[in-house]
Amino acid sequence: MEERRLVIAIVVAVGVFGSVTFAGGPLGPPKAFVGRGKWLVDIEYAHENIDLKSCGKGIEYDAAWALVESTFTKFEIHDVESDMLFGSLAYGLCDNWDVYARLGAADAKDELRARGFFAAPGESYDFSGTHGFAWGVGTRTTFCQCGPWTFGAVGQVTWVNPDGDDVRWSREVGEGVSVEISGRAELDWRQFQAGLGVTYQADGWWVYGGPCLFFVNGDLDVTLTETQDGSLTDRYKYSHDLREESEFGGWVGVGCDLPQNARCYAEAQIYGDGWLIGAGVLFPLAVQ
Repeated sequence: MEERRLVIAIVVAVGVFGSVTFAGGPLGPPKAFVGRGKWLVDIEYAHENIDLKSCGKGIEYDAAWALVESTFTKFEIHDVESDMLFGSLAYGLCDNWDVYARLGAADAKDELRARGFFAAPGESYDFSGTHGFAWGVGTRTTFCQCGPWTFGAVGQVTWVNPDGDDVRWSREVGEGVSVEISGRAELDWRQFQAGLGVTYQADGWWVYGGPCLFFVNGDLDVTLTETQDGSLTDRYKYSHDLREESEFGGWVGVGCDLPQNARCYAEAQIYGDGWLIGAGVLFPLAVQ
């Protein structure tokens, strides 16, 4: 009983403090646990913090939309923070294999730092996209079980589409002369996660973890207008691929049984350029 109370306290703490730490889409235990022909509902909260990069074409136009220059450009995207809330529905294809789909919403906040031929010294933009649609699919499987130990795997992909944001940056270029660049930024990405691990099951609670893989790709589209002392001078359009190289890390979690066959869990994932932590509550779904 004391162990179960400790697990519940950890899950509550993650749910309360997740927005000020690091988090993301939970992987959950690396094993099948729904049951053949059964359904299960999972309510998940997560907060994520990662660093990304983008690269692609940048096009410069003059005030009359005449083409000036087209070249390769980059953005460094620092401290991408995203709060996510999902409802997940899982189905047991067999006793050792579950599949699931999740629907929800996610936002994003970060700093876009322009790099390359068009970038002015110190040019950066604060991006703050409000909640937009997010969804994902995944699967869990059990390889073998030995007493309280279960060995298995989990993999999932999540699409995150926060709303765009108006961005602005300005600087002084001379005495009484200022330049302002403003416009619109759109950011979306796909996040892939997979892990192999072990789960230790005790009386009413469990712990799990193992090595895992994480990578991201997506799109960044930015349209900007440059003015000098209020007079339009140039326009810029960026169409970039967003990606993060594959990273190995690890994840660890803890969970416990609740009344009415429900369960709760909390976990953390650690990678080279990102930290993830999340929590969820599982409810079996009776289907007649």
